[in-house]
Amino acid sequence: MSNEEIIDVMSKSEGCRVKCVEKDGSEWTGIVDVYESDYDNEGDDYQGHSICVRRDDGSNVIVYDDEIESIAIVE
Repeated sequence: MSNEEIIDVMSKSEGCRVKCVEKDGSEWTGIVDVYESDYDNEGDDYQGHSICVRRDDGSNVIVYDDEIESIAIVE
């Protein structure tokens, strides 16, 4: 996926279940609590788009667009 496609899915994913493959090869599914644009993250150490996810394994993570290989909204 292109970075623009990833950001498009991320921006529509708040409250949805997503399946994600990260660039390191790890795969997971979970519910997106919050999507933040690069503008929202302006004061952070990292500049970019991010999602805060409650993964199905019970962990809460923040994932940035540049860490994602592919992402899709699933049922």
